[in-house]
Amino acid sequence: MEVDESKMRRASAKIRTIGHDAQAYLDREKAALDFGSQGNDGFGTMQALKSTVEKLHRAASRLASDSTETGDNITRAADNHRENERVQKQNIDANLRALTTLRTP
Repeated sequence: MEVDESKMRRASAKIRTIGHDAQAYLDREKAALDFGSQGNDGFGTMQALKSTVEKLHRAASRLASDSTETGDNITRAADNHRENERVQKQNIDANLRALTTLRTP
């Protein structure tokens, strides 16, 4: 099977950054919202907004963790593919050597 390991590794790196970028963005926005909303906790809209941002922030944290795991799995798959190819080549070479040593009557 043809597998482009370099493409897999690039995809892995991109997937890993997706969650972390989202989390970093929401970290900044949540901090700004927390600072800007000080003293406005009595407003129902502000409470709803803060609650929504907190839920989104938790979801982004899970996304960061999941994207890291997915990226790691793709990298591991590329490594395993490379190792499988190496072992298969060794086995084919060994079989070819064994065939050349056989004598035909």
